[in-house]
Amino acid sequence: MNDRRSCALVFSTDENFSPLAKGLVLSVQQQCLPDEFSFHLIDIGCSPSTIEWMKSNGVQVHQFTLSDYVSVRSGLHIKRYMLAQFCRPFIPKIVPGYHVYIWCDADMWVQDASSLRLFRDVALTHSGKVPICPLVDVSYSFNYIDSSEFSRYAKIWYEDTYGKTVAATYANRAVLSSGLFAMEADNSLWEAWAKEIDSVLRRNYSSHASFHLSEQTAFNYLLYANDQFVPLEAIHNYNCHVGRIMRDQDGCVVISDAPNRRVGVVHFTYSSKLIGHYIQNGLLFQAGAYLSAEELSRLRTLDHY
Repeated sequence: MNDRRSCALVFSTDENFSPLAKGLVLSVQQQCLPDEFSFHLIDIGCSPSTIEWMKSNGVQVHQFTLSDYVSVRSGLHIKRYMLAQFCRPFIPKIVPGYHVYIWCDADMWVQDASSLRLFRDVALTHSGKVPICPLVDVSYSFNYIDSSEFSRYAKIWYEDTYGKTVAATYANRAVLSSGLFAMEADNSLWEAWAKEIDSVLRRNYSSHASFHLSEQTAFNYLLYANDQFVPLEAIHNYNCHVGRIMRDQDGCVVISDAPNRRVGVVHFTYSSKLIGHYIQNGLLFQAGAYLSAEELSRLRTLDHY
């Protein structure tokens, strides 16, 4: 087995989400040895000051142009933030030279680094498999309001991306969150996913919502069709917009429901709409203390859909 330190932690952001990306970097570095993870930013529109901050904090910066990797249908409108999604199948080409890659969405921070180590170690010990968190947990509120909510959404996503037959097969399965996963560099799924993206970008979509999630839909399709994933518990990538979390009396972010499980990775899903709630409830890394007043104010204006 190759050296476990040959592990790249990769994320992408533009200037809008850069305050959250800083929290991701600081939260991991606070807990890990300097050589445990190599930090890499795929820049999709950061300011010079943010790039300088990243470099000064040990983050290597890379550029990404989608058309260098796939053909994009003429007239297809790809919003800039979506580049942070479409870059994912090409990570080993953008950031070459590592044995394992961990992808983290920029809108998350790591409260317990053992979650990242779990992703890394499962990728190493389950050859060809991808550790990933299904959108499944007893604390996820949609289960108690309308448990079919995501099945209805997924049916639309799959139909737009693959058609009715594939949708009938996969839409009722748990959504696998592509916001955090790990893969070995030689996993065949990278190339398969890249080919899917090339096809995905040639299709017509009934709504931006379907197009917005087409890359994750393609990833889910491949993972399920090839039985190529290892499901991990939700605390290792906790989707806050459907969850119930709080800070306990010790300042830890925990699930509100008993027995108040400690969250390993706090993922501010749907942050473009809910970031004010996350800030108000002190859920950011260090409850936001690492950010300037200007950065916090700017976060409250997020709106990328």
